[in-house]
Amino acid sequence: MAVNGRTGSARRTGAPWRALVLLCALTGVARPAASSQLPVQRPQDASAPQDLERLRTMLASGGPDGRDARETAIARLVAMPDVDAHRVLQERLLVTDDADGVRESILRALGANLLGSPSAIFGGAGDVVRRQIHAGYVATLAMLWTEAGHAIVDATENPVRSAARTFLQRVPAQELDSAARAVLGTANADVRGCVLRCLADMQQVVLAQTIADWLEDPEEPVRQQARRSLQLLTCHDEEFQTKAQFAVWFERNRSARYVDLVERAARLGPRPLERLREELAKLRVDAARDVVRALTARSPGIDWTSVQARTLVDDPSVLDACLDQLQRSLASGIPAEDQAAARQVFCRALLQRFAQVTPDQARRRALLLEVSAYLVRADELELAAEVTTQLLGQLEAKSSDVQLAALRGLRRFPSVEVRTRLVRFAQTRLASLPESRETALTTLATLASRSAPRWAAPGENDLDKAEWLALVAAACRIQGDNDIRSAGLVLAQTLDAKDARVPQAFGVLLELAKDATQDPKFRSTCMIQLQGWRGQSQAAEDWVRAMHDLLRDPAPELRQQAAESLSRLPESVEQRRGEWIVSTILVVKERLAVETTASVQRALVDCLLACGREPQMPERAIGALIELLSPAATPETQLRSELLLQALAAVAADSHAELGQWLAACKRLLVAEKRQSLRLVLQGHGAVDLARSVASEEPGLATSARYAMQCIIGTALLKPAKDAWTSSDELKREAFEVRSAFAALDGIDDADRLDETRHRILRLEVDLALGKHLELVERANGYLANGGSNGSGASAGKPDGKRAPMTPAERDRVRVLAAEAQLALGKPELAARVLTEVRADSSQELSVADLQSRIARAWFPIDSAGAVALFAASWRATPPEDPQFRARLVDWMTFRLRLDPAARADVLQEVAPFAGQFERADCAPELREAFRRLHDAR
Repeated sequence: MAVNGRTGSARRTGAPWRALVLLCALTGVARPAASSQLPVQRPQDASAPQDLERLRTMLASGGPDGRDARETAIARLVAMPDVDAHRVLQERLLVTDDADGVRESILRALGANLLGSPSAIFGGAGDVVRRQIHAGYVATLAMLWTEAGHAIVDATENPVRSAARTFLQRVPAQELDSAARAVLGTANADVRGCVLRCLADMQQVVLAQTIADWLEDPEEPVRQQARRSLQLLTCHDEEFQTKAQFAVWFERNRSARYVDLVERAARLGPRPLERLREELAKLRVDAARDVVRALTARSPGIDWTSVQARTLVDDPSVLDACLDQLQRSLASGIPAEDQAAARQVFCRALLQRFAQVTPDQARRRALLLEVSAYLVRADELELAAEVTTQLLGQLEAKSSDVQLAALRGLRRFPSVEVRTRLVRFAQTRLASLPESRETALTTLATLASRSAPRWAAPGENDLDKAEWLALVAAACRIQGDNDIRSAGLVLAQTLDAKDARVPQAFGVLLELAKDATQDPKFRSTCMIQLQGWRGQSQAAEDWVRAMHDLLRDPAPELRQQAAESLSRLPESVEQRRGEWIVSTILVVKERLAVETTASVQRALVDCLLACGREPQMPERAIGALIELLSPAATPETQLRSELLLQALAAVAADSHAELGQWLAACKRLLVAEKRQSLRLVLQGHGAVDLARSVASEEPGLATSARYAMQCIIGTALLKPAKDAWTSSDELKREAFEVRSAFAALDGIDDADRLDETRHRILRLEVDLALGKHLELVERANGYLANGGSNGSGASAGKPDGKRAPMTPAERDRVRVLAAEAQLALGKPELAARVLTEVRADSSQELSVADLQSRIARAWFPIDSAGAVALFAASWRATPPEDPQFRARLVDWMTFRLRLDPAARADVLQEVAPFAGQFERADCAPELREAFRRLHDAR
């Protein structure tokens, strides 16, 4: 078979897929970019493709005669600082048909190369290239560990694996680990299993961490192999199941050598009795913990005497387990009803045991101290003072566990003295970050604790107020630790004894929000927290002014947050709220004129909308929005214009908007042709009800009412032509409003009436939709007669020199509407007569064709010949691709044959070119059947 471009009888290791996986792993190892490679010394420049091909041929030389060529090729390739050269060797290592022992020769040469000077390894290859070479050999040789290996047996039964083990053990541990991680990161589950078994067989404890990383892999075969490999390497009694279990073991055995682990395992041997004792001890611990859990369940009347008897025993394991359970059970407080005397006795017993435990048993001391604190109520003054003294004394303990327990315990005893001490302690912890990070976080959490008993912020006259504020500022300014900064923000919002926020804390957060050196996300968080002071009069005005300033901040995130915060200004109950809203509208208008970030624009518009909906504010908001909309929209300002128009409609539609204000908004919305927004405003304010005020003696009201009618009509003109006035209840309602508006304007001066041709056609359309057919016919005749006026009253039929004459298309539209009305009045012959005046090439042709069919159907009983002629005109005017074509053709055939059965031959001849239309899949079955019936009838 062909192997990498050469012919031979070699075969691959294992199944074909395994070789494929290996080659994928080899090619998956990242190669450094040319620009990032370190300069490489090449003592032998033989890495050109032609040279590598020559060496590959020499390596393939068989038999005793080819031995010198093979040895020469191996020596040359091993000494090359070239990944491609070593890939030639790696390909040869995959070949299992190895009668000449080439693989062992390669592995011996590689092992010998590693014994030389570091500068001569792989021809002096740089670090990057050497890592790639090692990764390639790990991926190749790991396949030898498809089955578990044994060093003693391999020396005779599997000499190739034995040689591979020797070579890999000579690779520096860190480099081997790095190479293995690279292969594990790109290989599939089968190759990973081989690599993990290989690492376990290297007898180097440092590799255990790499194996442990795969204990929780999503794939079960990989997890299983990691557990077995790790147990083999560490000689541990049981398999590790999780990385956390291994981390505990590794912490104790970090400095152990492999030989130490093997010796320990050999010394211990089988331990059935010891394991039995351990199981019994574990059962005792579990039983004690379960009893304590049951006794301290959240219910009144805890039997503290029984709890004490179960907890304070000589067995350290039982003591620790019970204390751990008590810590969890009592963390949220003790029941309201309990045996106070027995509980206090238990507390003193714990304190006594705490005094007896040596400092080196830090975990036990911490549990004793914390549980003692949980057993005391703050109103039990004497015992509370004793416990508080103990807790404060342990803040300087060397063990962080004891310090954390003391801090958690102090949450039960809030007081000015304890707060002062903790504020100073927190300052020292912040100064020694990151070593003291956990104690700093716990201290801040204690100072900000809101669970009963609640901790309070300093009052106006408390001596520790300045230090408390300094702590808040210091915590919030910590760089690189978001948890500390978040804890500082929570502390800043702590309420004092009067349930009010500290006014000076507002200044601290405001300074942080304005600090451009801080992270924008953190500054935004500070701005959110500042909203908590909006309800405090002494800070509310400063808050509004600060938000106005931050609308001009260079960071878009801050501008957006400021706008979103100001949107909540209407929720304020301050007396100056109206003044602040007015100033906010002005500032937002100024910012919208120059803002370019889309998200900030949206937030600013939302803010303007929220403020504009307040009583007495629509006029200002509508004015600002109209002013911002004045310039013509450009592609760059299109999004802003759309947002402004939406806000304008929402403010105008609000119930607080007055007549003149929402009419001004409608004027701008008409210019922008925002039909839906206009309908929202007009319906919201019942604009049609102003029809009765069109002729009012109050000039201002009459003018507004007339313009409202004009807005109703102008909005109707924006309706898409495809939407019929009768297609929905909403459109029918609008048609009624339009008719009412026209009627209201009929009795006023011509200057204020809408009487252009488009208005006339609209009026005819709504008349038709509302069934006013007689009025439609009268108006249509008036419109068609010498360019007459609106056809109402005495003015009907009079010429109007101010109005442009109707175009032919407009006259056709009027005639079609008149024909519709005549048909509805039951006068198909008059409808047909009107249609004869419509031009043949009119834009109304398709609607005329439909109308012709309906007129013809109604006219047939009266004038069959005329009706059939209309049917013919209808289907001949319809394009064959129109969905109505087949139906109109069938109608014509039906009525034509009913009129003159003898004309069947002529009819069939005329429709023959269109017979295929009825065989298409999109033809309705009933039409296909009707056509066949007419076609085949005799």
